[in-house]
Amino acid sequence: MGDGGRAGVFVGSVWKTTDELASQFAATFYRRLLAGDRLAEAMRQARGGETPATPPI
Repeated sequence: MGDGGRAGVFVGSVWKTTDELASQFAATFYRRLLAGDRLAEAMRQARGGETPATPPI
């Protein structure tokens, strides 16, 4: 295996985006990971930090 038992993660977009928005997302996402956030929280913050009041159905 050679990966030291760590799980890999792929983060990608399923919709069209611009280079500027992708760059802003990546900068925030990795900054939050380096600050110690878990993956889900880093993703939430990079997406704008909003948690919906009502979960989508």
